[in-house]
Amino acid sequence: MQIYFSGSIRGSPGDKESYKRIIEYLSKFGTVLTERTFDHSFEEEIKYDEKSIWERDMNWIKQCNILIAEVTAPSHGVGYEIAYARQLNKPILCLHQIENGKKISAMLLGDPYITIYQYIDLLDAFNRIDKWINEIKFKI
Repeated sequence: MQIYFSGSIRGSPGDKESYKRIIEYLSKFGTVLTERTFDHSFEEEIKYDEKSIWERDMNWIKQCNILIAEVTAPSHGVGYEIAYARQLNKPILCLHQIENGKKISAMLLGDPYITIYQYIDLLDAFNRIDKWINEIKFKI
């Protein structure tokens, strides 16, 4: 399975350690296409020009079987990636950590084709990922 993992990098950097652990967990299900993107610091990622980043990421979304996004930290880029995957009818899971009253976008909440799971900690997130992948694995 080809997995596209999305999380805020530039706009509102999320929890990079959590992203790393989520990617490691997702690796048991297949190839995480974006793994290297999250191995680099923001300074490393900006060495690429924006057009190259866009082309690379759009190609990865075309290739992936599923998109999983961590949406706790708001990000225009993550929203863009989700919308593109949605346009391509890719199964989408959004993970949102319950913390400090941060809310999820109404656009995501209102879309009946996007699954959103709120989680307390990473173990909870992993359990929710397992549940979702078991529900959709025969559809992809």
